[in-house]
Amino acid sequence: MNSTYPIHEKSKERDLFKADNDNNLEDEEDGKEANQNPYIFSEEMRNLLGEIESGNNYSKVNSEGGGFGALGKYQIRRDGFKDMGYIDRNNQWIGKNNIYSSQDYLNNEQAQEKALDDFMQVKYNQLKNNGSHQYKNYPIKGIADNFDITDTGLLAASHREGAGAVHNYLSHLEKDQSGRYYIDYDKIQDPRIREMFKRIETRLRRFAK
Repeated sequence: MNSTYPIHEKSKERDLFKADNDNNLEDEEDGKEANQNPYIFSEEMRNLLGEIESGNNYSKVNSEGGGFGALGKYQIRRDGFKDMGYIDRNNQWIGKNNIYSSQDYLNNEQAQEKALDDFMQVKYNQLKNNGSHQYKNYPIKGIADNFDITDTGLLAASHREGAGAVHNYLSHLEKDQSGRYYIDYDKIQDPRIREMFKRIETRLRRFAK
């Protein structure tokens, strides 16, 4: 696989993974701390993610999967809250953004929107650290349709399956004669991994904007 695929001259959106150096310059000039979150989902993408995860229901609880389940509009799980600093190592809520319990979180729509920003910051860092951001703009020949990998797609896929799983999917891409990349699902022997890769591909395609 060619890991140095040329970046398109005109991207559909700004390169979020290069935003660290020029982020919030006005605040820096004013002596303020620069914004540490270089990516905020657009309203359109928030609504799409919320619709997929919960039907945009802030009170939604999915008890499957262990722990207290997945909470709220964006269905964030315990490990996600730990990564964001809402829960300590003993699985206790510590009051970040005035959230002291699962019910506090479910009752607070504004806190849920802020938590999505925090969660995307975590995923952004994980994707950058594991090299997944290098695959931005790769043209994919998918099962359902062709699409290009975008920042939004990478973040949405990692929200669902985790940044490590996304990188695993990307590392299995092969290039066809037309220059598009694809997964040869016949080579994936483990059916669980095969289905996970299909879910990741679906996320990448649905959020390819």
